[in-house]
Amino acid sequence: MNGQAQRLIDLQAQFRSKPACTANNIITFSSGKGGTGKTFISMNLAFALSSKKKILLIDLDINLSNAHLLLNVIPAKTLGHYLTQKELFGNIVTKFNNNLHFIFGDSGSDYRGVDFDALFSKIYDISSEYDMVLIDLGAGVNSDVLKTINCANANCIVTTPETSAVMDAYVLIKLLSKSNYPGKNIIIVNRCMDKESGNTAFRNLDTAASHFLNNNLLLLGTVPFDIEAARSLQEQYILFTRQINSPANLALADIAEKLLEINHVANISQS
Repeated sequence: MNGQAQRLIDLQAQFRSKPACTANNIITFSSGKGGTGKTFISMNLAFALSSKKKILLIDLDINLSNAHLLLNVIPAKTLGHYLTQKELFGNIVTKFNNNLHFIFGDSGSDYRGVDFDALFSKIYDISSEYDMVLIDLGAGVNSDVLKTINCANANCIVTTPETSAVMDAYVLIKLLSKSNYPGKNIIIVNRCMDKESGNTAFRNLDTAASHFLNNNLLLLGTVPFDIEAARSLQEQYILFTRQINSPANLALADIAEKLLEINHVANISQS
């Protein structure tokens, strides 16, 4: 209990060191490159969090969305229906159960000239109906990704221990720093061969961000490489719903609890 209390105090201090964001219950999931497991992480965390909170997960990879593939479903309505003015924003929500809702993205369509300011306004409006809104962004770095992150209270960067992935994560943090991102960058290191490799990757990233950008990062957790996780991707089911004692699932459960703490602290700091 004492350790948990201290962690809450530390988190609160970190959030109060940054200007308050408009929507304190929105968390973006980003990565400097593709292939880090960002969608796998965000989807499984959405399921884990929904056992205690009302969650909305938005797949905001406009043209290459794949969150629905992890569920092995064909969504009746997607973000594309809103962007082409075929549906109102509130009508594209897919209700998985009482506590877990989705807005699925689209694939293979070219949405030029998307009014992201209007889209963010809709996300802000709907965020009041949920305890937490998770936004799974497209891989890489572009103006749309940076603009979306700047609307969130916290940005979860999913990386892996590979040097190239850590470097790409650093580039993302650097660009966010240049855009004066007011939220907190939190890190998940995925597919670690062991805990030390994940911790080492984070230390290298945090050292560079602190030294060159004056930006102190927060390690949310490390997720071990797990054959059950790979199987869940191949067979299209959510790991958190089946393999509850697998190493990756246990790590994700711990990360979910930390996300709840962050959400709680953000609410306190901005109240």
